Amino acid sequence: AEAAMAVRGSPLSFASIRPAVTKALEAAFEAGRFDRLEEILADLQAAPPSQRTPHIAAEISRFSAKLAAARGQDDGVETGFQEAAAAFRQVHKPFPLAIVLLEQGEWLVAAGRAEDAAPLLAEAREIFERLRATPWLERVARAHPASAAVS
Repeated sequence: AEAAMAVRGSPLSFASIRPAVTKALEAAFEAGRFDRLEEILADLQAAPPSQRTPHIAAEISRFSAKLAAARGQDDGVETGFQEAAAAFRQVHKPFPLAIVLLEQGEWLVAAGRAEDAAPLLAEAREIFERLRATPWLERVARAHPASAAVS
């Protein structure tokens, strides 16, 4: 992911290395390398609009929200997740959409807003069921056991 991100000065667009961009964001977040996550987000935000596909824009919103949530800076978290979900809906990407819905639901549950999280987690569960994404279904169940009920 880091090697792919190194092409940012080349003629290649971020869109052409989108899977690596997502992996780099995920890796930086999971490793707690928030400094690196900020650098990647800054690079993506500084890219010309032609390089920021709706998917890349969704990842920017998603990881900006995750970063703010991890730092306890709740302003903008909900909006970031909502923008990411809207962008993934626009490009018809159900799997990343379900991940965003799950992440927003987890954040809401942690914030004591389980009632607000329930419809998001239910939608994420429905998508993961359709895609047969069993590990993700288990994560939904951990986030909010009531959302694990079969439709």
